[in-house]
Amino acid sequence: MINQILRDAVSGWRLTERLLRLTLPLLQYQEEDFKTMSFSMISEHRKPLGFISWHDVQSSPDALTLHGLYINTLAQARGLGKQLLRYSERHARSVGVTKLELKAWRDAEPYFQHLGFSEKNKMRQENEYPVLLYREIHRV
Repeated sequence: MINQILRDAVSGWRLTERLLRLTLPLLQYQEEDFKTMSFSMISEHRKPLGFISWHDVQSSPDALTLHGLYINTLAQARGLGKQLLRYSERHARSVGVTKLELKAWRDAEPYFQHLGFSEKNKMRQENEYPVLLYREIHRV
């Protein structure tokens, strides 16, 4: 189910057919990933439309590291990604961390900046992948 959502989301990326074919297997989650990550899915009328994933082991004591946020191409621009991010923030607060961090594809950087993420490593090269972003979690 998770990898189907991922395929549906990635199909809308601006990639050539060849690049999509080569990239998709690298992005898909493997059995080991399901042992070391947590996933939260969002659906509508029992149809899964997106998910967010994060590493169960924190890379730093004050941050929850998000691994992926994928929304079906046909369901994008409806606030579903924002809902999933809010869910991950609630989880992060419950485990006592104060930041979310993630590595994003360059094309996704404006989306995450719109949601309040900032670039963590200002010294990186312009074409370097991935972009490392973070966001402070505000107490509610």
